[in-house]
Amino acid sequence: MHKPIERLAAGAAALCLALCGLRLLLPVCVFADARTEAAAAEILAAQTGGDVREWIGSSLAAAPAKGANDWYALALAASGEYDLQCYADALTAYAEENSVSSATSRERIALTVLACADEPPAVCETLLRDSIGKQGIMSWVFGLHLLNNGVSSEITVYEAAAEIISRQCADGGFAVTGQYGDPDVTAMVLQALAPYQHTEPVSGAVERALDFLSLKQLASGAYSSFGTENPESTAQVWLALQSLGISALEDARFIKSGSLLDGIMQFSLGNGQFAHSAGGGANETAAVQVFLALTANACSHPFYLFHGAAPELVRPVTTAAQSTAAHTQTAAETRRTDTETAAQSAPQTAQTVTTAEAVSTAAEPSETAAEETVTQTSASSAAQTQTFSERTTGLQTETETTRTHTETAAANITAENTPPPAKYPYRMPVTVGMGAV
Repeated sequence: MHKPIERLAAGAAALCLALCGLRLLLPVCVFADARTEAAAAEILAAQTGGDVREWIGSSLAAAPAKGANDWYALALAASGEYDLQCYADALTAYAEENSVSSATSRERIALTVLACADEPPAVCETLLRDSIGKQGIMSWVFGLHLLNNGVSSEITVYEAAAEIISRQCADGGFAVTGQYGDPDVTAMVLQALAPYQHTEPVSGAVERALDFLSLKQLASGAYSSFGTENPESTAQVWLALQSLGISALEDARFIKSGSLLDGIMQFSLGNGQFAHSAGGGANETAAVQVFLALTANACSHPFYLFHGAAPELVRPVTTAAQSTAAHTQTAAETRRTDTETAAQSAPQTAQTVTTAEAVSTAAEPSETAAEETVTQTSASSAAQTQTFSERTTGLQTETETTRTHTETAAANITAENTPPPAKYPYRMPVTVGMGAV
C-alpha cells in the first residue's frame, strides 16, 4: 500500500529536480523577457494609440527628421515587423530638400533611411561624405555605423575605427570632451565597434570599455551621465551589450543589486511614459531610448546592422617604399626639432611663445566649428528637453587637432581578446548531480 505512494513521491521529486536543472541550463530569462516585451508594447501603444501601421503612414511620415520620429522608425524597422518604406521616402525627400546644419543629425537621417528603405538611396553617401569626422567623436561613431551598413566613402572602416580608438580615455571610457569617460558616449562607441570586437586593434579597446561600464554601473542597475542617473544612458549600455552579443540581463558584470532592466524601470511613470530623472515628468527622449533598448532585446541580429554582415576591418598595407619615406620624414623632423631647440637656447635669438599663442595654435577649431557654434550646457537642466540627436550634438564641438591614421595610433590600444567569464559555471555540475539523484 505504501510502495505506490513512495514511488509517486519519488517521481514527483525527480520531476522537480529535472525542471530545476533545465532552468539552470536555459540561457534566457523568461520573466525578464516578458517584462521587456510588455514595457515596449506599452510605449508603442502610448505613441500610436494602438494602430501602429496607420501611425507610421500618417503621423510618423508627416514629420520626418524629427529626432524621436527617426528613432521610433529605426527601431520598428530593426524589429522586422513593419513596412517603413513610406518613412524612408519622406526622410529622403527631406534630406534632399533641406540643409541640416548638424553633422550627427545628417548621419542619423542617413542611418534611419538605411534601416527603413528596401534599397539605400544615393543621398546616404552624400550625407556620409559631408558629415563623417566633421563634428567630433560622435560624427565618427555614426559615420562608422553607415560604413558598417555598406555606404561607400573615401574613408575606410579601418580608418574610422582607428580614429575612434585613438580617443579612448585612460579610464577605458570615451567622451565627447575631456579626459574622463562618459557611460553614454562609451556605450555608443561600442555599438559602432561591435562588428569588429574580435579583430585587432578593436578587441582590446572593447574589453577596456566593458570594464569601464561594469565599474560605472550603479547599485540600482542604472547609469549616470553628467551627474544624473537616467534611463537614457542605461538604455545605451543595453544597446551596446546587445550589439556585442552579451546578455544584458544575465552577464554578472552588469548585474549589481539590480539589472539594467531594474535600473530603467525605476523611471517608468506608467502608460508607456518615462522620466529623465527621479521624480521628473514624462520625457519623450527617455521613452524613445528605452524603446530602442527593449526592441533590441528581441532582435536576433546586432541592432545597427540592417543589411547583413559588416565589411571586414582591413588593416592598410604599408609598402617598403612607404616605410622608407616615413622613416626619412621622421628623421628630417627630428633634425629640424634639434635645430630649433639649439636656436631657442641662444639668449640673443630665443623666441618667446606666450601661453595664449600656444593655446590658440593647439586649439585651432575644425572647419565645422567655423560654420556652426555648439554650446555645451549643463546636463542636469538641458537633458530634460533635449532630443537624442541634441544630446549628442548639444555639447561643445570637440576641438579637432591633426591626427595621423596609422597603425601606430591603433596599436597603442592593447589588443587583448580575453573572452568574458563563463556565465553560471555551476549549471552543468548541478544538473549532472540532479540527474544522478
